[in-house]
Amino acid sequence: MTNISFGKREFNDWPEKVHFISRDSPYPKTVADPTSPEHKPTLRERQSNSQHRMDRIAPMRPDEVSKGKEHVNAGRNTLNSFSTSSSGSYVEKLIVRKELIMDVLSLYLDRSIYPKFRGAPLFAQRWEHLADQCKVDVKVKKQCGSFAHLSPSEAMFEYLCQSGKSVTVGILKQYLLEISRKDVHDELANNQDLLDDANVNDLCDKHPETLWNVCLNLDDMRSVSHWYHLGLKIGINGERLKSFKDPSEFSPSQAILEKIETLRPQLPLTEMQMVLKELEKWIPGIGNVLNDLLDPSSTIKTLLDELDVVGKLTALLDIEERAWMQFGCKLGMNRLELNSLREEGPPSPTKLLMKHIVAREPDLTMKFFLGALANIKRFDVINELKQFFVENDIDNILREGNHLQQDNISLL
Repeated sequence: MTNISFGKREFNDWPEKVHFISRDSPYPKTVADPTSPEHKPTLRERQSNSQHRMDRIAPMRPDEVSKGKEHVNAGRNTLNSFSTSSSGSYVEKLIVRKELIMDVLSLYLDRSIYPKFRGAPLFAQRWEHLADQCKVDVKVKKQCGSFAHLSPSEAMFEYLCQSGKSVTVGILKQYLLEISRKDVHDELANNQDLLDDANVNDLCDKHPETLWNVCLNLDDMRSVSHWYHLGLKIGINGERLKSFKDPSEFSPSQAILEKIETLRPQLPLTEMQMVLKELEKWIPGIGNVLNDLLDPSSTIKTLLDELDVVGKLTALLDIEERAWMQFGCKLGMNRLELNSLREEGPPSPTKLLMKHIVAREPDLTMKFFLGALANIKRFDVINELKQFFVENDIDNILREGNHLQQDNISLL
């Protein structure tokens, strides 16, 4: 991955709207203060105090699934979320250091302009508009933009349009219900101008806003099923699906197979198939890949001699990190070895931008950041952020900056 050098921090071009607070100023009186009046803790001391929950993010729990979408259940229980505490809390600590939150920002703000025709107008403002709010230099924007790419679902729909596959909207709806994605099914169904006999090209050409929402939901990895589940239903092969996610040729599962061969050269394929059957919860159909090779005498060497089968198996495993991690673990590899095979995904313009912004201004406040999102009308992103914070904290900050949207309606 290419490193971006942002040079020295410059503060003189930062918007006047930014309100900084001293690193030693205390939190507002609304936060319980357990210390005596003789010692008022500094902000740094308070940030290190676990009572203020600055570093805790609510874990994902499988029992919190609604209509096919599994969300981080933060904000419902203050013990399982962290508090902004004041509009002066810092974005670097509360946003940029939180991997889950940065993933959400990337999901929403990295969106392609439009999968088929990339020169079409935007339906919502993106990372580059956030950069403008923060007075980011044009050269930095260009560097971040050089990493822009289609998301997996956007790439999949672009492929469907170009390949001429006969996939109608009605078929898409049926498959979406079969993979428990009623929320995405409803995105299509709610568009009354989009008939069931319309094909994918009609969806891309005439209803790009609906396509935008469909892709956004399918790319959300907090969901119970994803873009590749739909791709498998449509009949797209594993090799093609893998290319939508990561065009690089590196295959962690290929490396796993080669390592397992050295650890267990006589590993029976029947045992491997049992492990693959367990992975069906993530990758439907993967348990059948070895069917043609199964024989009492078949071993891992038998598999490695069949390059076509190896290619099909590794492509499917590579799509889902949890799958190849469990595959390797079950067959004898240790966690350290498996972790070494993890690769960073394609760089995110939003993540690069956020890191640049807080490197230039580490005291950037939540008040300014949320105000910037409100200024570019991304209330959908603000609503997503609320899940990670104590209830009403974000609304209180928006209200303080006169940015609260009363009807709470997203731009999209």
